[in-house]
Amino acid sequence: SYGYYPLTGLCRSIRPRQVSPDDNLLAYGYRLESGNLGLRVLEIDSTERIYATPEFDGKSIRRIDWSLDSQSLLFFNYHIRNKTGSVSRVDLIEKTTSELISGVTSYAVSRDGGLLSVATNSFDTGPVPSADLKLLDTTGQVDQLLIDTISGEDRLFTFAWSPLTNEMLYQARYHFGGDENDDPGNYPAGPLVLMRADGQRSSILAENDRFPAPWLPYFWLNEQLILLPRAGSFMVLTRDGRVLFEQSMSTGSLVVPSPDHTLLAYVDFVDGDRSDPQVYILDIETGSIHSAGPASDLWKEYGSNDTSILRWSDDGAMLAWNRTTSYEEISVGELYVHDVDTHGTELITSDFLHISTRIEPNNQSSYGDFDGSFSWLQGETLLEYIVDTGAGLELTLADPIEQTTQTIGMIAPGLDTACRYARVWRSRKQVLWNRCGDGVYYSRIGVDQEVSSDKVYERDLSYPRQSKNHEFVVAQSLVLSKPLGRDQYWVVFDFVVGKMLKVEIPPQHAQPVLMTLLQ
Repeated sequence: SYGYYPLTGLCRSIRPRQVSPDDNLLAYGYRLESGNLGLRVLEIDSTERIYATPEFDGKSIRRIDWSLDSQSLLFFNYHIRNKTGSVSRVDLIEKTTSELISGVTSYAVSRDGGLLSVATNSFDTGPVPSADLKLLDTTGQVDQLLIDTISGEDRLFTFAWSPLTNEMLYQARYHFGGDENDDPGNYPAGPLVLMRADGQRSSILAENDRFPAPWLPYFWLNEQLILLPRAGSFMVLTRDGRVLFEQSMSTGSLVVPSPDHTLLAYVDFVDGDRSDPQVYILDIETGSIHSAGPASDLWKEYGSNDTSILRWSDDGAMLAWNRTTSYEEISVGELYVHDVDTHGTELITSDFLHISTRIEPNNQSSYGDFDGSFSWLQGETLLEYIVDTGAGLELTLADPIEQTTQTIGMIAPGLDTACRYARVWRSRKQVLWNRCGDGVYYSRIGVDQEVSSDKVYERDLSYPRQSKNHEFVVAQSLVLSKPLGRDQYWVVFDFVVGKMLKVEIPPQHAQPVLMTLLQ
């Protein structure tokens, strides 16, 4: 976990939702008639309500974190006016809700789910504004441990737990640069510290003024190696601070590790020529770098971070990315696939649907007006994407190995269609997508790659959350004639049994209504 980051769109109000690690429960926030908030937990298969928190005063629920055993969860209740929030714990065995800590600006959960690192901020209270980094037990039964304190107008802690061990990296930011240097990567900061679960700390990198930028996360490649990106470059270093690689990359790019964390993909310029961005792949074991093909990068010239999005196939054998050729909010571009073993690159299409995207570095991903316009199907070297045929926008499936493509279905009549563009969700050889203005469709892709599609629902679905095994998605349903409407309902679609459940919360009722929409 990389701590709290702002959400966008409808999710920004009160309604995050998270599926439990065992894929059996759904937790979601809602607003009561009184204007206060609440959080509910539903059992997905039986649609039984497991627990509902007492209502509480707040502006928005920004985050939900499940325990590994799916028997408890944490949620972050954020108060915009106070610029802080509180972290509370729900115990589903005892059926209780308890506040763990208030005044929180960000937090992260340890690998085993037992510890919570929390940044708190006094803002304008007290003689000198200060921020604290604390360590506490997620059950609230152990006293808080103060890790570090910083003071000053601009203060920030960045921190990340290792997904492999119960250790955390953190760094104190004293201020966001200054008037003398506008370099977005120049953020004077304290030493980079490695902290164990018992609070013991050791410095990895000394205090420095150039690395990394505060919005970029630390990424553990394995128990020994750490990836540290910054605006315009990245480092790979050992847990004792020895730097293995320091490599430049374009400012708007993300460095994206392969699934086994042995390769790093990123965008950089050839000999500093900003007119010639390329996708590069670095082999961590050998240090070798090779160019995979042409990319796009607009971060500097156009005041945008509309860069190529890099996505690995599940087996790490192939890397796909888009190259923007027309810099409008909605346009067409190119889509490439690179074979890591042969170093061969294939242009999949020159009619790829491009929607202006934004980089979300906190989780090494990107997002646009819908859930990405290309993706690998789970466990397959099959690439799903959207093309502009001139007669409409079509959802397409490509097999880069066999060099074949197949149309799955139509999503919209054209680029100028006045409606929400399709969201696409994937499971193993199964796809769920919106046909713009015409409801939701479900496709099964057979062994022979024949596609069968069925219309399943007369609604537009947005902001999906997918289960870890990709067997179902949770999305918000909107009335097609009112694409910006709020307070509709959640929908749960199960790819395995082909069932869609409606989780409805009528405005005047606190009790959700559940019904089966598709059997």
